[in-house]
Amino acid sequence: MNRIAQVIVLGLALLSPARAVEETPPLRDIVDHVASSVAYISVELSEPADASNQNPQVKTRDGTGMVLSSEGHIITAIHVIEKANKIAVIFANNIRSTAQVVGTDPETGVALLKVSGASGLTPVHFGDAHPLKRGDPIFFVGSPAGLRGSVLTGIVSALRTAGGPFSHLLLQPSFPVQPGDDGAPLFNPKGEVVGMITSNYARSGRPTGIGLAVTSNIVKEVGEKIQKFGGVERGGIGVQLRKPTSLEEAQLGLPHDGGAVIVKLLEDGPAIKSGLAAGDAIATLNGEPVRNVASFASSIANLSPGTEVTLGTRRATGKSDVKVKLGKLSPSQPPPTPVESNKPTDESSGCVRYVPSAGLTVSVRCDE
Repeated sequence: MNRIAQVIVLGLALLSPARAVEETPPLRDIVDHVASSVAYISVELSEPADASNQNPQVKTRDGTGMVLSSEGHIITAIHVIEKANKIAVIFANNIRSTAQVVGTDPETGVALLKVSGASGLTPVHFGDAHPLKRGDPIFFVGSPAGLRGSVLTGIVSALRTAGGPFSHLLLQPSFPVQPGDDGAPLFNPKGEVVGMITSNYARSGRPTGIGLAVTSNIVKEVGEKIQKFGGVERGGIGVQLRKPTSLEEAQLGLPHDGGAVIVKLLEDGPAIKSGLAAGDAIATLNGEPVRNVASFASSIANLSPGTEVTLGTRRATGKSDVKVKLGKLSPSQPPPTPVESNKPTDESSGCVRYVPSAGLTVSVRCDE
C-alpha cells in the first residue's frame, strides 16, 4: 500500500462511527462530573395551627438546585422556597449548609439562594438552549420525593411558550417530573445545563407529571442579575400589540407574519411620549426585523429601564424611525402561581394567546 492510500485509510478510520463512539464519554462519567454542581434543597414551612392543635405544624418541601458561583450562590425554582422559614442545602458530598434567599423573579420562576460559609464549590457550565429541537437527548439530576441525586434520561418532548408578564421559551422533557424535581437542571450530552425545571403542568388543578423547564439562557441571565442587583427589572414601552392582518402586511410592506401593530397606548407611557400612535406597525427594533409580537415583547422586556431603542415604524403616510426611552415593565395583573405562570401554548402552531407586550398584555390573533 502506497503512502497516499495509507493516509486515506487512516483518515477513514478517524472518521468512523466506532471511533466517534469510543471518544464520547459514557453518560455515567458525565453524570459523575456534573453531580457535584447539583444540590438537594430541603425547605421547612410553618403552617398555622388548626382548631384541634394549638401548636404550628412543621411541614417540609423538597427541591433541587444548581451551583451558580463557587462562593455559594444556588439557583432553584421560585416555588421551592415560597413561604420558607428555613432552607437547607445538601451537596453531593453530604455537606449541609443553611441558605438565605437573595432574590426571585416571578416572571420566569427563578430564585437565587446564598449558602453560608461555602467556598470552592463547582459551578455548572451553561450551554445554549436555542438550538434544541424536539427529539434532542437530555437528562437531569433531581430529587424526586427527596431521593436526591436521581438521574433521568430522555429527550426534548416539545418546545412551549410561557405566558404572563414576560413571554419566554419553555422546554418540555419526555421524562416524568415529581415533587422534589423542581429546580433540577437539565443537561445536554456534553454535561452543559440547557434548562431548569420550574413547574409541573397541571390540568383542572391537578399535576400531570409533565415538567416544564425555563431555558439555560434565561436561567443564567436572571441568576446573574439577581446576584448583582438583588432582582430583575425589565423594560417596557407601554403599548398593547396585535399581529398584523394580511391586508396590513401588503399595504405596509411587512413580511408574512412579521411585525407588530399598536392597538392601544398606556397613558403617560414611554410610547405615547415618543409620538407613537394606535395603528402604527413596528417593523424593526434597533434595525433588526421584528419576527412577531412575542419576540418583540421579549426583546423589549430583556432590556433595562432607561435604555433608548429605535423602532422602525410603518404607517399609511410612510416610514419613520422613532426613538423610545424604555420605562419599567409593569404587569397588568398580579404574578400568577407557578403552574399558571408557565401555562404553555403550542409554539409550533405559531399562535400565542395573551403574550405580554412591553407594558401591557398582548393579544395575538390566532384565526388567520
